[in-house]
Amino acid sequence: MHLTQHLTWAVLLIYVTALTYGVQSHDTAPLHSEKVGLDWRYVGALLGVFAVALTLRLQHMQLLPIFGGDEANAALYGIAVRDGVIKNLFGSGWFVFPTMWFVIPAFTHTLLPDGIWAVRIHSIIIGSLTCVALVWALKPIMALWFAAISGVALAFFGVHIFFSQIGLNNIYDGFFLTVMIGLLVRQGERITMRRWGLTGLIIGFALYGYTSARLLSIIFGVWVLMSIWQHKELWQVQLRGFALVALIAGVVAAPLLVHYYFRPDNMVAPLVRTSFFSTNAEGLSLFARIERDTGLSMTSQLQDHVVASIGALTMTNSEGWYRFSGGLIGSIWVIPFVIGVVYAFISRAALIMRLAVVALLLFLLMSMFSHPVGAGQRLVTAMPLVAMLCAFGLTAIYQLLQRQIASWQAIVVVVAVMTLGSYVNYDAHFRQFLLFEGGVGDVNTRVADFYGQHARRMPADTVVDVYLSGDFQQRANASIIYNSRHLDY
Repeated sequence: MHLTQHLTWAVLLIYVTALTYGVQSHDTAPLHSEKVGLDWRYVGALLGVFAVALTLRLQHMQLLPIFGGDEANAALYGIAVRDGVIKNLFGSGWFVFPTMWFVIPAFTHTLLPDGIWAVRIHSIIIGSLTCVALVWALKPIMALWFAAISGVALAFFGVHIFFSQIGLNNIYDGFFLTVMIGLLVRQGERITMRRWGLTGLIIGFALYGYTSARLLSIIFGVWVLMSIWQHKELWQVQLRGFALVALIAGVVAAPLLVHYYFRPDNMVAPLVRTSFFSTNAEGLSLFARIERDTGLSMTSQLQDHVVASIGALTMTNSEGWYRFSGGLIGSIWVIPFVIGVVYAFISRAALIMRLAVVALLLFLLMSMFSHPVGAGQRLVTAMPLVAMLCAFGLTAIYQLLQRQIASWQAIVVVVAVMTLGSYVNYDAHFRQFLLFEGGVGDVNTRVADFYGQHARRMPADTVVDVYLSGDFQQRANASIIYNSRHLDY
């Protein structure tokens, strides 16, 4: 076994042992304790989840080639920002994503030499912190050990590991979503202006990332409506809070919004290139073209999309950047997830759990109307919601078991589900996906990476002759350009 594999399982074993001990020495009810402030269990849970998540995201990271189509181009654009070639940070950059995000790879390429660490270290950190943020978010409404289990579940989701290991902006939206949820959870306990302000900052900053962040403002609006419905006497307070959040988010995102005002084509470009409603030169949408070519009506196509999107999450194939057969959640977590979804509505659950279900439906809708359907790069943002509902489902299972068996036996069952689910997802990602399902890229990507690694070892200004061909040339793959920028072509 690789050293990082040993480290991963050693950390998880230590964490499970500490978690079980913490459960036995603390209130085992799934509802949060009334204690206020940090204690060693909370700090240990945060550090343990971070250690598990980080070791997983470091594992085999260097085996993944720098993906030329997107990852290398994003790095090259970040270098252009660093070098002052790109001066306007409030416009649209590579692939019509907001230029501001590329300050992040610009910063990492300032701190580190060109290479895989400079390209990916920011995603590794953000992906790991998202798992920690989930524990923090759920602490007020869930017993600490269930909140910790949600963080561990997220840490082991293969799609979340993958996008934490590549230097793109997809992983950031889930982090912003999780922090926003944590703020809303605390607003449900006690409303403060500071949290409204922080929520506005989160929504505003998130707009500079991946396209799915645009759903955060909708999710927040849904939460306000649900809060007003549940606490009608506070409707004026909630509306004032909504106005404050909208104002602060608008101020933070104002430069980008002004840019979109003058360039609306840039605002809709990420949607146009993937939407089934986008039309071609003939004026036909993708729905219409598929109906013309296959005879499937739009209604039939939508039915297929519903099945494909839900299936990608639970039991069938995902597409796009994370083409995996077996469901993004993993076979063991499917049952707690489904129970969590149902339990969110039939129990006196915290409002945030019902919001998680609604928000997840929004991400599934986005998946249904985007090509390819069930794409991992779009569903990865929803994985913190999935982990929340998995942990919530386990609380329901735990409560049921407590009525039938001893508490320590119920604890053993819950910890066993978490451990088995972690192992299954670990094996599915690091063995099935990476080794057998093309997770390390196609042949062209691997050849370009092989050349790039060789080129990186050459001294600066080494003269290289380039023979253009249809199969392999300097500009055939952006990773070649990135890895050989120091050479003299």
